[in-house]
Amino acid sequence: MKPQPLKLFAILSVSILSILMSFILTEIVSYSRNTLLAHPEWISGKRLLSGSIMGSEEGFLRRNFVDENCLTLSAWHGYNEILFNRILHVGSMRFRFLLEKNGYLNILFNKNKDSFSGIRISRNTRFPSMFFHATDDGKFLLKEPVANLSLTNSWHIAEIIFKSNTLSFFVDNRVIQRIQETSLEEQVIGFRSGSAKDTWVDDVEVRDMDGNLIILENFRNDKHYWLLLLINFCLIIGIIGIFFVVSNKMQYDRKRTVFRIFLFQLCTVTVFAIYYSFDYKYWTGLYHYKPLNRWRLVQVGKQINNIEKAREFFFTRFPFYDFNYSENISYTPQTLISFLGVDHTTKYRDDTKIRIIRSNSESEQFEMVDDNPGAILNYQKRKPFSKGIKILFLGSSQMWGEGATFRSDRIAAQIQKNLSNHFGGEKDFYVINASKRGTGSEELLERHKNHLFLFQPDLVVINLSSNDKIDNFRENLNSLIEFNKNIKSRTLFVLEANSTEEDIVHLKRKHEVMSNLAKEKNIPWIDLHGYLAKTDVYDSGILWWDMVHLTSYGQKIAAGFITKGIIENFKSIIKD
Repeated sequence: MKPQPLKLFAILSVSILSILMSFILTEIVSYSRNTLLAHPEWISGKRLLSGSIMGSEEGFLRRNFVDENCLTLSAWHGYNEILFNRILHVGSMRFRFLLEKNGYLNILFNKNKDSFSGIRISRNTRFPSMFFHATDDGKFLLKEPVANLSLTNSWHIAEIIFKSNTLSFFVDNRVIQRIQETSLEEQVIGFRSGSAKDTWVDDVEVRDMDGNLIILENFRNDKHYWLLLLINFCLIIGIIGIFFVVSNKMQYDRKRTVFRIFLFQLCTVTVFAIYYSFDYKYWTGLYHYKPLNRWRLVQVGKQINNIEKAREFFFTRFPFYDFNYSENISYTPQTLISFLGVDHTTKYRDDTKIRIIRSNSESEQFEMVDDNPGAILNYQKRKPFSKGIKILFLGSSQMWGEGATFRSDRIAAQIQKNLSNHFGGEKDFYVINASKRGTGSEELLERHKNHLFLFQPDLVVINLSSNDKIDNFRENLNSLIEFNKNIKSRTLFVLEANSTEEDIVHLKRKHEVMSNLAKEKNIPWIDLHGYLAKTDVYDSGILWWDMVHLTSYGQKIAAGFITKGIIENFKSIIKD
């Protein structure tokens, strides 16, 4: 029988292209489903807070955190903490990292409910590279500079090795520093970034003290990879077989049929490759929501644009549906929550209520009142305020306390505690926190006039700037001042703080409006933003969860500053 090179070439070409199509399609599907849900051993620290924070839910379900199959800590407003969801005894850590200019990365280890240690790798002169030891809320107890570390805008390899009581730190296989540090037998490890400067981590390898491999993570989604590949290959071969059989029955020329199949496969491979490249290099890194302002992203399902919905349907859901996906959405790391002792149970309990803090007693400290006139009047009949100082706080999510690990860490709660401790319990201080997440001066003014005034506060503390539009900001603030005068309440302006890592022009303009109006009306004002930007403050610990929301440590510092402002500016009220 004579050899048939054309037939062999056709079979070989169709087979190779079928395999290539299967691999590309499998990569598309796997990458399309690559979120933190595909890596259940890693958890965002923002999900462990007592109040939901920007990006904590959305980021867990979207692909930005593993853009280009790397852990992208600059996603979802930056300042991310990604922890490994297992209690370990670490012998060594090795990983690749890339920092954009002014970016930095904290390597976290020896983390438990009391404290944690870390090494900061930095290209930011304001946040230099260092070894640190910190309290559980983020205050630095020890800072030791890391010298001789030169980083470029390219991938580097970092390694930490524990031996006896010494930690050796390597970058690109070169010893950078040796530090006295012992690896705890039970600890959590992870990574944390600063602002939204690009910070990437990949190829994480962790071993125990005996050298046994604990973690090998490349942040690819290889779940069911070979099964998907086999299904895709069988599907493609099946479609080609059906097309060939139909062509034979229709008595088409075989050479033309083979050529058409070859041409179809070649075009399909090209289209798949272009789509995958576009998705991998561009589309994944976007925030696919109808509002263009990434800081306003709140709800997930209702705001995703239609193109992204279509992509999710074809490549994430149908026909590759993962039946465990719905279960994983509610995933919470119970082992980690217990080990770190975080307050995860109060996450949404007091989201829309007015919070009243009457004493330092943990059992009596937090009371919730519905945000309406009837509820306030009923509360005061049921639990009247005795003689003391009533302070009403009006603000948005920062003053509400978003970002605190525990409710007792929130700014208003800590101010009440600070005031009571300062005066040795001789005076009663009632803190009424009517702040509301996502609100601004217009809504607060309306609520204050409608029912918040029923608390008859001695002092109204107004902490605003971030959410307001400049157009009517002065008018609303002036109305708040005048209304407070009418109800015989004093007013204190607080210039709302944002992270010092961000240069926000519109915030400065609104700060000018607040300070100028305060001077004009002869009312006290304090600059919280300026205080947190001071050299001895901004790097005294880990202050921020994002541009506007403070960590527990950041809220502690803010509370101390506001407490001092209240004491210094309202001595006459306090002495009465």
